[in-house]
Amino acid sequence: MNRHVTLDAFLASNLALLGAMCLPDNGLAVEQRSATITRKELGERLHEVNARVRAWYLEYESPRERSTGEPCSYVHRVVAAKFPDRYFHWATHGYPFRDWRRDPFQQRLVLSPDRSVIERPGQRHFKFLPLRSDDPLPGSMPHEILFVALGWWPFPTRPPPDLGGNGASVLPAIASSPNYDVNPWQELLNDRWCHILEFPGRDKLWLDCDRGCAILAREFFNRVKQKRVQRIETFEHREIQPGIWVPQAFRNMVFDPDKSEVQGSNLVASVDTVVKILEIRLNEQVHDDVFHFDPLPGSVQTVADNLIEQAVPGGTEYLDEVIDGIKRQMKYSEDPASRKASMVEGIVEFCIIAVGAIIFIWCSARRRMGRAS
Repeated sequence: MNRHVTLDAFLASNLALLGAMCLPDNGLAVEQRSATITRKELGERLHEVNARVRAWYLEYESPRERSTGEPCSYVHRVVAAKFPDRYFHWATHGYPFRDWRRDPFQQRLVLSPDRSVIERPGQRHFKFLPLRSDDPLPGSMPHEILFVALGWWPFPTRPPPDLGGNGASVLPAIASSPNYDVNPWQELLNDRWCHILEFPGRDKLWLDCDRGCAILAREFFNRVKQKRVQRIETFEHREIQPGIWVPQAFRNMVFDPDKSEVQGSNLVASVDTVVKILEIRLNEQVHDDVFHFDPLPGSVQTVADNLIEQAVPGGTEYLDEVIDGIKRQMKYSEDPASRKASMVEGIVEFCIIAVGAIIFIWCSARRRMGRAS
């Protein structure tokens, strides 16, 4: 399992999160004053802030409409982490014709002390993972944008994502890295004075040290071309618990230095969106049942040698859900404005759902034959 995440993979993973709602570029703050904190002091504060956040649960969503007001598909995610080794990640999409809870492509990952499992609820399928508490997060999980937007990492034994050497991603790794230093100048950003911690040519953070070292902005750079490739900004911070400030929204901008349009001296983001945080829970508010796995009726399981067998009885309502989803897709496709965009999507969804239904029926039949024999 690869312990390093390339910056290109991180950006590609989060492109699915970003919609088409473009906003004017605020640019960098120009007002400056001398820094008032040393590198050592700032590192200690980052460790202290990270130690306060023993558990967190955030639910967020990208815009459901384009800037024109036209409905569009959107990303909906629930992410939770708890000291020392619990993690939950629910990634799904919503559509004008279907709620995010009924997305056939949705995926859930549950890591707990006794077992780890990856589940595809829309296909009634799951698989247990041979994952230890000192292994990195599996698959695309290190690409989760909240890790770099908030910096919290409650896993003492699990290695944090490294973004392929382009800079540490989370607060404890940043605090311990010798590559980061404090800029001699503070900058005024959104009416807040920020100390700047940077790994030159790789990573740059604007930290509000008066509000729990909250990350107000962060930029990543292509280490070969030394050009900005991503900027994240966070807004509307609230002190949810003493010393813990959490944004209510964040803006994610992705730049392609070779293709992005230049207006004046500013590089225009090729992708630009604001994501709203819908729910926040911290520490004692995050209960262990968040990380409990309970397979749906009729679920099938991948076991040794990639064999599939039915693991949970029931699930006859699953076929009704499949039919209902197809009807909603076809009804939405009758709208001339949305027909072209939804046709390919509908075909792909139908094929995946059909395969899932076939597997479900096959496993049910094999289970009945086993009982009969």
